[in-house]
Amino acid sequence: MSHATGLRALFTTSLLVTALFFLCAGCGKDERKEAGPAQSDRSAPAVSPAPAEPVKAPPFKIKTFDGKDLSLEDMKGSLVVVNFFASWCGPCRIEAPEFESAWSKLKGQGVKFVGIAVDDTEENARMFVKKFGLTFPTGFDATGQIMRDYQINFMPRTYFIGKDGMLLYVHHGMMNEEQLLLAITQLSKDESACKTC
Repeated sequence: MSHATGLRALFTTSLLVTALFFLCAGCGKDERKEAGPAQSDRSAPAVSPAPAEPVKAPPFKIKTFDGKDLSLEDMKGSLVVVNFFASWCGPCRIEAPEFESAWSKLKGQGVKFVGIAVDDTEENARMFVKKFGLTFPTGFDATGQIMRDYQINFMPRTYFIGKDGMLLYVHHGMMNEEQLLLAITQLSKDESACKTC
């Protein structure tokens, strides 16, 4: 192998490693496609302990892309999974099919999913939803207020909200279907156990 061929191979490998790092991280809202915290290790627990002081999830209202009004209050009584995404976010594109697959398994089982596009354009967000065939309710944060209320500084980010509207868990970065189903199962059990406390 010639010296030039070896350098090209080394350069290509370096580019692939760098690209993989960025794909496994979250996207910063201010510096698009900048890496955030890396994806959680699959062997790590999916759900960290709840905060000592319960925190109520900020209320929100969106117009879904199919023209319906949806608010957090409308979903009270169900475990709610709120996924914040943007069409330009590479990790969001990777996890979108994982969310759709988990949603298709959990429909009608007391869990609600909602996707909210932030730091994006409505047109691009609609194209994202169509491209990935998302069937759970999705909408657009037109004013940026939801993004501010939920302190979204990189994506993807997923909030798990209890039946009573209290914040149970926040996941920073990508989630795969296995992590998502594990978190929902564990949080549902924790909520049920808490009713008997």
